[in-house]
Amino acid sequence: MGHEPEWKVEKQPRWLVAAIKKTISSLHGGYEEAAEWLDVTKDALFNRLRTGGDQIFPIGWALVLQRAGGTYHLAHSVARASGGVFVPLADMEEVDNAD
Repeated sequence: MGHEPEWKVEKQPRWLVAAIKKTISSLHGGYEEAAEWLDVTKDALFNRLRTGGDQIFPIGWALVLQRAGGTYHLAHSVARASGGVFVPLADMEEVDNAD
């Protein structure tokens, strides 16, 4: 047990926090809008994004904000951390049958 890999004990990796912050910053209203989308206070957001804090940012919240902002920052970051890439699918309503 004594020598666990650093990533094993990391509750909320820095790359994830960076992706969430970038997602929030992409919203027109920033943290204020993010708090409204999630029905929480701005302090609740900041508390969950602190380095070394005892709270974590729920992945479901991050996905809501990603969708609200129309970005893929979180998806790209998760894919990169998993050794892959994220490629969004085409909107099927916009694809012509001839395609």
